[in-house]
This record gives sequence, structure tokens and C-alpha cells, in this order.
Amino acid sequence: MGILGYGYKALKEGIKTIKSVKPGTNLGGKTVSQVKMDASIAKIKSDSFEIKQRVTKAMKKMKDHKSK
Repeated sequence: MGILGYGYKALKEGIKTIKSVKPGTNLGGKTVSQVKMDASIAKIKSDSFEIKQRVTKAMKKMKDHKSK
């Protein structure tokens, strides 16, 4: 799966996160839409970090393989 595949996966996971907040829960003074927005932003940031880590690891492997 390429980098675009991971981006698509992150988008689908973000949608799942958005649907997971129930309107009747205690939100600590925030509206439901604010909580959904915060959850989707956090999910996108974590997936972005994961993609960066995978690219860094792949680049390191390529560099090690090229030097041999």
C-alpha cells in the first residue's frame, strides 16, 4: 500500500471517529460538533505522524541497502 493508500485509510478512520461521539454524552462544555472536530483532527495528526515514521524507516533501509 502506497502513501496515498495510507492517506485514504486515515480519511476513512477519521470518518469513523466523527461518528463515534453520541449526542447525549458529557462533553465538558463543548458542543458535539466541537468534540467531533477535535477527535478527527487528533486522528489525522496521529496518522500523519505514523506515515512520516514509515517513510523515515523506509528511507533508512534504502540508504543502508544502497551503501552495501
